[in-house]
Amino acid sequence: MTSNWEEVLQEQSQNSKPVLQILQDFGIVELPTILHVMAQHLGTEVADLQGVDFTPELVKAIPAATARMYQCLPIGLYGSTLQVVLADR
Repeated sequence: MTSNWEEVLQEQSQNSKPVLQILQDFGIVELPTILHVMAQHLGTEVADLQGVDFTPELVKAIPAATARMYQCLPIGLYGSTLQVVLADR
């Protein structure tokens, strides 16, 4: 593990990539694990968009310009509560 860690740090210093991206690139940690850890740290959850029914009502919940500006997407509407996903980039 020490040599892997040294390689990760060297890559990070040379390319200024986020360490998590390098860990994924090197195959040390898989993306689902990274997302789970990040979500847990932030007190949220990882969203699976495959099961989302993007109804017209849901899509209209956030104006297109706002969705583009904040890189977000509505994925659930529960009464007056809107569930939103955010892009990580």
